[in-house]
Amino acid sequence: MHSDLAPSGNEAALRSYAGPILLAHGVNDEIAPVSQGRRLAAVAGERGHLVIVSPADHDAPWDW
Repeated sequence: MHSDLAPSGNEAALRSYAGPILLAHGVNDEIAPVSQGRRLAAVAGERGHLVIVSPADHDAPWDW
């Protein structure tokens, strides 16, 4: 995993940003599991909104 994508780096970025946060995550993502998106949404708290897209993987929904 690239160091910029490490969970701790993402969490630090969310903590340092004061604005609203939209997180979109593909349910079939094999690179970053959907559990990571849920964890980041928890870190974002009320500023965050998680959208889990099905049947998307890491790149985009299949019909794009």
